[in-house]
Amino acid sequence: MAGMHISFLESYNKNNYIFLQSYIGANYYLSFFYNSEYQRFGPYKQIGYHSVKYNNDYSNWVGYAWKNINENPYVIYNGKEIFSNQGLHTIGFINKSDWYATIIENEELENKQYYILINGIKKYGPFDFLWWSGWSEKFPVIYKGFRNNESFIINLNKMKIDGPLKNFKIDEIVISDYNRAISGLNLTDKLHYIYIDDKKLGPYDKIEQITNKNFNNDFSRYIFNVRKNDQWYIVINNSNESLEILGKSQDQLLYNDDYYYTYIINDKYYLHYHGSGGTKDLGPYDEIGNGFFRLHQKGVFFLYAISVKEQKNNKYYIVINDEYKKYGPYDWVDDPIFDEKGENWAYRVKKNNNYYIIENGVNEYGPFNDIISHHYNGDELIILYLNNRDIFITNISKK
Repeated sequence: MAGMHISFLESYNKNNYIFLQSYIGANYYLSFFYNSEYQRFGPYKQIGYHSVKYNNDYSNWVGYAWKNINENPYVIYNGKEIFSNQGLHTIGFINKSDWYATIIENEELENKQYYILINGIKKYGPFDFLWWSGWSEKFPVIYKGFRNNESFIINLNKMKIDGPLKNFKIDEIVISDYNRAISGLNLTDKLHYIYIDDKKLGPYDKIEQITNKNFNNDFSRYIFNVRKNDQWYIVINNSNESLEILGKSQDQLLYNDDYYYTYIINDKYYLHYHGSGGTKDLGPYDEIGNGFFRLHQKGVFFLYAISVKEQKNNKYYIVINDEYKKYGPYDWVDDPIFDEKGENWAYRVKKNNNYYIIENGVNEYGPFNDIISHHYNGDELIILYLNNRDIFITNISKK
């Protein structure tokens, strides 16, 4: 597929559904591709940045755009203008057909207020602050709100608000289909706590950001980084299993009974891995790319990939399985992936102002102006990329 001049890619998934913004002259359009099918909606003078959202089966989509710059933006539902409001901020789906929008009133003033609007009718608020916090089957859309030193959890699917949590400011909400973890600051004692369902952990002086990577499927196992009494700790399962570490942990990941974490000592980066494949400490490195650690279980062993940086040449490398299997140098490297069997792996690099996909450390695909996505379908590597503002998909088969 080629030939679309694009200004912004809204979304892309592994089934070749693509939303993008295109432009012709001074006008913008929303374009929708599915395999060989193509639809275009517009013209608009401006489209909300990353505003287009779609439901799980792509049967409905919603976004917002301006028909004229001096007018309020419109909510666009499946190509139809259905609602207008000056303060439209974010938008999305609650379920297959119901949509929500966050509204900011008095945005230019110090006392601006946040609201959530359902289908342009039902309204929650006001809140002093409002943040999107996650999605799962049981908790499809969760927001956290804050007002008058009280926190609220807004469950849009249930159309209900949990709270107020008095004198508590939520930092993070992590949700699965049946479990929920909340981290935050107690405004009375000024200390931080984590609530995992009905279990309370803490107090801590500081809790680093938690995400779903920090928990197993039912939240019975967890790993996170905290600071207490001027010392950093890795907490695993409960406070009795805290591990004292010499430096702050940059990243953690839990997979069944296996876990890893990075840590920093004297400005050097290390990685600790503990699991069925043994216990390893890798490093020191000048830098480890945050969030670019990947695990793949192959039998009883794990494959792993990390991106690292060396200050002596200011270049990046990819490390696969042990520190002696290092590939590079590159101007930038990120997003390592494995195929389902763990027999092939690929990652994105930048060199000489162009982007490439490197597979198995040997096969090089490119150059591209930019790479939007790459993934495996079986052992077939699929790359979505841009060249000269045109969008392309290429399939690389091993057969």
